[in-house]
Amino acid sequence: MSSLTTISATIDKHTIAAVIATPAVLPAPGLVLFHDFRGLHEETKSIAEGYARQGFLTLAVDLYRGRSSNNALMALFHMFRVDPMLALRTSGAWVHWLRANKNCTGKVATLGWGFGGRWALYAAIETAADASVLYYGRILQDSHDLSRLKGPVLAHFAEGDGSIPKPAVEALAGEMKTAGKDLTVHWYGAGHGFANPTARAFDPTAAALADERSLAFLNHALKA
Repeated sequence: MSSLTTISATIDKHTIAAVIATPAVLPAPGLVLFHDFRGLHEETKSIAEGYARQGFLTLAVDLYRGRSSNNALMALFHMFRVDPMLALRTSGAWVHWLRANKNCTGKVATLGWGFGGRWALYAAIETAADASVLYYGRILQDSHDLSRLKGPVLAHFAEGDGSIPKPAVEALAGEMKTAGKDLTVHWYGAGHGFANPTARAFDPTAAALADERSLAFLNHALKA
């Protein structure tokens, strides 16, 4: 049974919080979660506990510094207030912290949804993470950045997602291939936010399949 603990660190004179869920068996591979545009809410914390029950030392980062909302307009307001440089340093710092944690095996992956998908990829690039999972994130990177990736990337996208058209994903796949990196893309007959239970586009069948694939991917990347 996992335990959930709130921790904090000072980065660029800002106090940055996170929650960590600890599995029953230690040491364990690490997993850093990046929340969607709503912020670090109870759902993300519950997912962290779920991954801990699967044997991962799981840390969920708060990029909004204590703010979160299920109201779309308020959530967007918080999202646009994020300082990109601070978020980048925060993301990298937590991955490094988890990798060095005595309860971690030294292997760490990143995972994010929507807004957090972008930061999961950024963090993987900055810290040479062992793997990364992206749920319908805006993941635009150039070949030079992608060349710094260490581990494979798994990405879940929705056929009905107008904000992330297929050509953009195909362009990413081409850049990954040019950089010699491993990318696996799955498409779902759903809309943006299909894995978010509070979204109108929530699709429990697609969400369950994506989560099953993510777990198998992480087990192979971090535990094999």
